[in-house]
Amino acid sequence: MILTLLASCALYNPVLPLTSLLVPQEEGLTPAHSPFQQSSEQTVEYYTPQKASVRELSVVMQQLYGGPYPITVPPPTFYTFGETLLVSARKEVIEQVLATVERTDLQYVGGGERPTAPTEIFQYKVRHISFDAVRSALQSFDNSMRPMRQGERMNLRYIEERKVVIYRGSAEEVVQVKQVLSELDVPQPSLLISCFLVHGSGDMESSSQVPADLARDLSALVPFKGFSMLSSATVLTDANAPVTVSADVDLDRGEFMLRLRPGAYDPATGALNLASVDFQMSFHDDQGSPKKRNFSTSCTLKTGRYAVLGSVGADADFVVLKMTAIE
Repeated sequence: MILTLLASCALYNPVLPLTSLLVPQEEGLTPAHSPFQQSSEQTVEYYTPQKASVRELSVVMQQLYGGPYPITVPPPTFYTFGETLLVSARKEVIEQVLATVERTDLQYVGGGERPTAPTEIFQYKVRHISFDAVRSALQSFDNSMRPMRQGERMNLRYIEERKVVIYRGSAEEVVQVKQVLSELDVPQPSLLISCFLVHGSGDMESSSQVPADLARDLSALVPFKGFSMLSSATVLTDANAPVTVSADVDLDRGEFMLRLRPGAYDPATGALNLASVDFQMSFHDDQGSPKKRNFSTSCTLKTGRYAVLGSVGADADFVVLKMTAIE
């Protein structure tokens, strides 16, 4: 068994096509007494203005559909994306909303300049992976990651609450983005993550509660030969979901909580990048005084290996994680 010390890192995962973008509507947003026919699905469409500027058109539409007495419930949402207006609305009213947008645009007096460069807009609903993984994979396509040229508009937009990615670029770039997403957004495996809070001592044998391979490898890294288990917990999750692990410490003398936010999982190597790891422990010392310890970091877990996140305070308490992939 190999044990690795923490090293902050980012796991790159090379990372899809869209036919119809349907976004489930969150439950509980529609009053039971609403006179409007509701749908369980929302859709995102786009419109390129012909006369009005996109910002002017967005303001007008928000004023039209917003306010205390909206035309539809829930009202549509309007986003500006370069020279394009993104419209999010219930599936059965989206065509009506788009018709109103177009009619308002064509009746506009004045208006801004229209873009002349040929572009395509690609929409994608993220299904299996985290937005952190998507952002990491699409960094090379995101023009906001570099100094933008005069007049250049952002080409990537993330609507995180609906798990939607929208890309605006040339036909060749759109093909590349589709390929990257198709390779990345695949079903994620179930993971069993165990957390151990271990105390080190130089004058005692290791407790039987501490796995023998963990005690052996840990003693090779730190100046202690014996270890006792202060607390442990195990959680079953997937490679995309945030995880919170908590348990009592040392016979109810306190408790700890560990929050894990996954970044990306590489099935080829069995490695899970944790974009953030937040540890908190509350306990009482020998005099009964309340104490707190905490730290934040990031790390990579590999299947079947222990990862020591670090020691907690001055009492030689070590936080250790182990991950097992379940097919």
